[in-house]
Amino acid sequence: MLLRYWKLIIVFAVFIIIPLSGVIAYRMNSDLRSWWNLPLENRLLSIELEIERPFNHWFESDIDEVIANEITVDLLRNSMSLGASWIVNMQEASGRFNYWYHPPTNSLSNKNDDNFLRQAGTCYSLVSAFKVSGDSIFLKSAKKNLDYLLEFKKEKGPDTTYFLFDKKAKLGGIALPMLAMLELRKITGDTTNDHHLKSMANMILYLQKIYDTGQFKSTYVYRGIYNYESLRKWESEIYPGEAMLALAEMYAIFQDGKYLKSIDWAYEFYSKDDNWKPHPFIPWSVSAFVRLYLETGTDKYSEFVFRMIDRILYFQNLDPDDEVYGSLFSFPTVFTATYMEALGDAILLAKHLNDKKRLNEYSMKAKIGYRWLIKLQYSPEEVNSNGYERIAIGGFRTSFIGPEVRIDNTQHAISALSKGIKYVY
Repeated sequence: MLLRYWKLIIVFAVFIIIPLSGVIAYRMNSDLRSWWNLPLENRLLSIELEIERPFNHWFESDIDEVIANEITVDLLRNSMSLGASWIVNMQEASGRFNYWYHPPTNSLSNKNDDNFLRQAGTCYSLVSAFKVSGDSIFLKSAKKNLDYLLEFKKEKGPDTTYFLFDKKAKLGGIALPMLAMLELRKITGDTTNDHHLKSMANMILYLQKIYDTGQFKSTYVYRGIYNYESLRKWESEIYPGEAMLALAEMYAIFQDGKYLKSIDWAYEFYSKDDNWKPHPFIPWSVSAFVRLYLETGTDKYSEFVFRMIDRILYFQNLDPDDEVYGSLFSFPTVFTATYMEALGDAILLAKHLNDKKRLNEYSMKAKIGYRWLIKLQYSPEEVNSNGYERIAIGGFRTSFIGPEVRIDNTQHAISALSKGIKYVY
């Protein structure tokens, strides 16, 4: 009897059992606990998104373009300014930013709940917001935070420095303050910190030389442990891109060949095999290689950028009927913003190369992504209707089920929006 229905069995296997089994296996191998802790509705949504994603990409709707055109540059400017203002309101007299704020309970993080890299990344984003808006409040706040960050600078030698925070010295913790300092240098023309920038860059080069493969070591020391990575079988997927972007900016300013040589060496390692495929590696690395291409015109850099961006865009949720339309991955959160930052830089590259096909596709999908981010931002109307304190206005919540606002979430959102303002419109 089963043979009479073999076509139905094949259809059921192909479209239901196999995709569902794949999703379950994926969840088992990644973070089942996080998935299981989600409300049932969100667990089902994540499975639905995984199953329907290929179909949405095969049969993209014209409605994407219609919706994208509703996202105007004025909308992005307003959202970015509200987000940057929220960050400024989180700043203490010391220059430190409160790490998070929870609107339903009107509570702030304590001083022990902090992260140096996210402090530095927030500083960097405020400089970006100033460059787009011209609002001096954002620049003043960034400078104040940088003074706070520099209190943690340590010397490894006379021309090699790093940042030590909570007994940890990380690759990203060197690169992010550098990026803020480099952006401030561009704006002000002040070269006072050039020696410090070069000594920090030397530390990045030192961490790359340890493995002698082109790969960057993720930490210098972690709570007294110098070989932390080998003991824990761990390497950051995020820090290498931050380091390469810092070196790319150093090369653009100082034209010292050792920075270009370092990134080329890194390219040889990270572009091979699957080293580049972990999603967290991609955003900062895209920005780094876009910057390097614009400086050198080397085709392998632009090709690598497009390879990474095209991989990420496959994971964009493109069903206009879904409330998470425009987001990325099956757990839609504000972390979509980090990939929107990279997409903004890829749009700049497509413009430079006059690649109209990619420019049109990337711009449309970026606008849809901005639409998702803006939906996560606390508006004055929502704050009033929920009875929250007005200090929540402008912050970007983690997700529809996560009301907490963090400086890093908001930082990435305003950086993504600032790139949209500069490059998309």
